[in-house]
Formats: sequence, structure tokens, C-alpha cells
Amino acid sequence: VPNAQGHVLNDYRNAIKDVAEHYSIAVIDTYAMSGLTPFIESVKVTYMDDGLHPNEAGHELFANNIYGQVEAV
Repeated sequence: VPNAQGHVLNDYRNAIKDVAEHYSIAVIDTYAMSGLTPFIESVKVTYMDDGLHPNEAGHELFANNIYGQVEAV
């Protein structure tokens, strides 16, 4: 759902990636790689109590994904 400025979360993700690329800064794309999406009901129920923000299990999944990406570099 777009915000008051007409943007969705992916618009902000793309802007961050564009600026980081311009300055040759590595980005861990948590939008694409977190494993957390409210669009999959089982993921939302298990990892996002309010349907958006990660709960304790969601934070653990999120942290493990980030750790794996950092380890791969």
C-alpha cells in the first residue's frame, strides 16, 4: 500500500541501493533476503505478530540471514 507520498517500501529499497551503488557501498538487501514477508500467511503468523514487524522468532530469522550474508563476503 503506498504511503502519503505515493511510495511503497520497494521504492525506498531501490533508492538506497542506487545511492549505495553510486558510492560503491555494499548493501545487505534485507528487503529481498530476510525471509520475512507478510504476503505469506504462515510467515506472517509465525514471525510477525502484528503482520508487519518481526517478533522474537522473526528477529532471530532476520539476524541469521544477515549473519549468513556477512559471512559470505
